[in-house]
Amino acid sequence: LARDGHYGRSERVELRGCVLDAFAPHWDELRERGVEVAIHVGPEVSILASRDAVAVVVSNLVKNAIKYTETGGITCHFLGQVLYVSDTGCGIADEDVPKVFTPFFRTRDAAESGRGGLGLGLAIVKRVCQHHGWPVRLRSRLGKGTTVQVEFASPSTLFG
Repeated sequence: LARDGHYGRSERVELRGCVLDAFAPHWDELRERGVEVAIHVGPEVSILASRDAVAVVVSNLVKNAIKYTETGGITCHFLGQVLYVSDTGCGIADEDVPKVFTPFFRTRDAAESGRGGLGLGLAIVKRVCQHHGWPVRLRSRLGKGTTVQVEFASPSTLFG
Protein backbone atom coordinates (compact mmCIF):
# COMPACT_ATOMS: atom_id res chain seq x y z
CA LEU A 1 0.00 0.00 0.00
CA ALA A 2 2.91 2.33 0.69
CA ARG A 3 3.95 2.21 -2.96
CA ASP A 4 0.58 3.77 -3.86
CA GLY A 5 0.73 2.61 -7.45
CA HIS A 6 4.40 3.30 -8.16
CA TYR A 7 5.39 0.06 -9.81
CA GLY A 8 7.71 1.10 -12.62
CA ARG A 9 7.38 1.45 -16.33
CA SER A 10 5.04 -0.45 -18.59
CA GLU A 11 6.40 -3.33 -20.60
CA ARG A 12 5.11 -6.46 -22.26
CA VAL A 13 4.34 -8.92 -19.45
CA GLU A 14 3.60 -12.57 -20.14
CA LEU A 15 0.72 -13.42 -17.80
CA ARG A 16 1.35 -17.19 -17.68
CA GLY A 17 4.87 -16.54 -16.38
CA CYS A 18 3.49 -14.39 -13.56
CA VAL A 19 1.04 -17.14 -12.59
CA LEU A 20 3.76 -19.81 -12.62
CA ASP A 21 6.09 -17.57 -10.59
CA ALA A 22 3.35 -17.07 -7.99
CA PHE A 23 2.89 -20.83 -7.57
CA ALA A 24 6.61 -21.73 -7.72
CA PRO A 25 7.44 -21.54 -3.99
CA HIS A 26 4.33 -23.56 -3.08
CA TRP A 27 4.42 -26.66 -5.32
CA ASP A 28 5.70 -29.02 -2.61
CA GLU A 29 3.17 -27.79 -0.05
CA LEU A 30 0.30 -28.13 -2.54
CA ARG A 31 1.41 -31.63 -3.53
CA GLU A 32 1.62 -32.71 0.14
CA ARG A 33 -1.88 -31.41 0.84
CA GLY A 34 -3.27 -32.98 -2.32
CA VAL A 35 -4.44 -29.64 -3.74
CA GLU A 36 -4.71 -29.82 -7.52
CA VAL A 37 -3.71 -26.82 -9.62
CA ALA A 38 -4.97 -26.08 -13.12
CA ILE A 39 -3.50 -23.20 -15.10
CA HIS A 40 -5.31 -22.22 -18.27
CA VAL A 41 -3.39 -19.14 -19.32
CA GLY A 42 -1.78 -19.46 -22.70
CA PRO A 43 1.83 -18.48 -23.29
CA GLU A 44 0.63 -16.01 -25.93
CA VAL A 45 -1.26 -13.83 -23.42
CA SER A 46 0.68 -10.72 -22.58
CA ILE A 47 -0.24 -7.37 -21.11
CA LEU A 48 1.32 -3.94 -21.48
CA ALA A 49 1.76 -3.01 -17.83
CA SER A 50 4.25 -2.75 -15.02
CA ARG A 51 5.67 -6.23 -14.44
CA ASP A 52 5.78 -5.50 -10.71
CA ALA A 53 2.12 -4.46 -10.63
CA VAL A 54 0.96 -7.61 -12.42
CA ALA A 55 3.17 -9.76 -10.20
CA VAL A 56 1.81 -8.15 -7.02
CA VAL A 57 -1.80 -8.74 -8.09
CA VAL A 58 -1.29 -12.33 -9.26
CA SER A 59 0.90 -13.39 -6.34
CA ASN A 60 -1.51 -12.02 -3.73
CA LEU A 61 -4.46 -13.79 -5.37
CA VAL A 62 -2.56 -17.07 -5.63
CA LYS A 63 -1.28 -16.83 -2.03
CA ASN A 64 -4.83 -16.32 -0.75
CA ALA A 65 -6.12 -19.26 -2.76
CA ILE A 66 -3.34 -21.46 -1.38
CA LYS A 67 -3.79 -20.25 2.19
CA TYR A 68 -7.52 -20.96 2.31
CA THR A 69 -7.66 -24.20 0.30
CA GLU A 70 -6.90 -27.25 2.42
CA THR A 71 -8.09 -29.80 -0.15
CA GLY A 72 -9.61 -29.65 -3.61
CA GLY A 73 -8.18 -27.35 -6.19
CA ILE A 74 -7.10 -23.98 -7.44
CA THR A 75 -7.68 -22.86 -11.01
CA CYS A 76 -6.26 -19.89 -12.86
CA HIS A 77 -7.66 -19.15 -16.27
CA PHE A 78 -7.74 -16.28 -18.69
CA LEU A 79 -10.83 -15.76 -20.78
CA GLY A 80 -11.60 -12.71 -22.87
CA GLN A 81 -9.81 -9.97 -21.00
CA VAL A 82 -10.25 -11.47 -17.54
CA LEU A 83 -7.93 -13.45 -15.27
CA TYR A 84 -9.87 -15.71 -12.88
CA VAL A 85 -8.30 -17.23 -9.77
CA SER A 86 -10.70 -19.77 -8.24
CA ASP A 87 -10.36 -22.10 -5.30
CA THR A 88 -12.41 -24.72 -3.47
CA GLY A 89 -11.37 -23.33 -0.09
CA CYS A 90 -13.35 -22.30 2.95
CA GLY A 91 -15.08 -19.40 1.20
CA ILE A 92 -16.32 -16.15 2.68
CA ALA A 93 -19.66 -15.44 4.37
CA ASP A 94 -21.98 -13.17 2.38
CA GLU A 95 -21.86 -10.41 5.00
CA ASP A 96 -18.04 -10.32 4.84
CA VAL A 97 -17.63 -10.19 1.05
CA PRO A 98 -18.10 -6.37 0.82
CA LYS A 99 -15.35 -5.88 3.45
CA VAL A 100 -12.58 -8.10 2.06
CA PHE A 101 -10.83 -5.30 0.13
CA THR A 102 -10.61 -3.15 3.29
CA PRO A 103 -7.07 -2.93 4.72
CA PHE A 104 -6.55 -5.12 7.80
CA PHE A 105 -9.97 -6.79 7.51
CA ARG A 106 -9.94 -10.51 8.24
CA THR A 107 -13.03 -12.64 8.54
CA ARG A 108 -13.65 -14.18 11.93
CA ASP A 109 -13.05 -17.63 10.46
CA ALA A 110 -9.68 -16.54 9.03
CA ALA A 111 -8.59 -14.90 12.26
CA GLU A 112 -9.60 -17.91 14.36
CA SER A 113 -8.13 -20.48 11.97
CA GLY A 114 -4.54 -19.83 12.99
CA ARG A 115 -3.59 -18.94 9.43
CA GLY A 116 -1.18 -16.05 9.34
CA GLY A 117 -1.92 -12.77 7.68
CA LEU A 118 -2.68 -9.15 8.33
CA GLY A 119 -5.62 -8.65 5.99
CA LEU A 120 -3.62 -6.66 3.46
CA GLY A 121 -3.42 -8.95 0.41
CA LEU A 122 -6.77 -8.12 -1.16
CA ALA A 123 -6.49 -4.45 -0.15
CA ILE A 124 -3.21 -4.28 -2.08
CA VAL A 125 -4.78 -6.07 -5.06
CA LYS A 126 -7.67 -3.59 -5.09
CA ARG A 127 -5.36 -0.57 -4.84
CA VAL A 128 -3.07 -1.72 -7.65
CA CYS A 129 -6.03 -2.63 -9.86
CA GLN A 130 -7.69 0.75 -9.26
CA HIS A 131 -4.46 2.54 -10.13
CA HIS A 132 -4.22 0.69 -13.45
CA GLY A 133 -7.91 0.79 -14.29
CA TRP A 134 -8.36 -2.97 -13.93
CA PRO A 135 -11.76 -3.82 -12.44
CA VAL A 136 -11.51 -6.50 -9.74
CA ARG A 137 -14.44 -8.57 -8.46
CA LEU A 138 -14.84 -11.31 -5.89
CA ARG A 139 -17.51 -13.99 -5.58
CA SER A 140 -17.54 -16.46 -2.75
CA ARG A 141 -19.71 -19.05 -1.03
CA LEU A 142 -18.98 -20.07 2.51
CA GLY A 143 -17.68 -23.63 2.55
CA LYS A 144 -17.50 -23.76 -1.26
CA GLY A 145 -14.68 -21.46 -2.34
CA THR A 146 -13.86 -18.11 -3.85
CA THR A 147 -13.26 -16.67 -7.31
CA VAL A 148 -11.49 -13.37 -7.87
CA GLN A 149 -11.43 -11.86 -11.32
CA VAL A 150 -9.25 -9.08 -12.66
CA GLU A 151 -10.22 -7.51 -15.94
CA PHE A 152 -7.32 -6.20 -17.96
CA ALA A 153 -9.85 -4.02 -19.76
CA SER A 154 -7.83 -1.44 -21.60
CA PRO A 155 -7.50 -2.45 -25.27
CA SER A 156 -4.08 -0.82 -25.33
CA THR A 157 -2.82 -3.13 -22.57
CA LEU A 158 -3.92 -6.46 -24.02
CA PHE A 159 -1.91 -8.34 -26.63
CA GLY A 160 -2.96 -11.99 -26.49
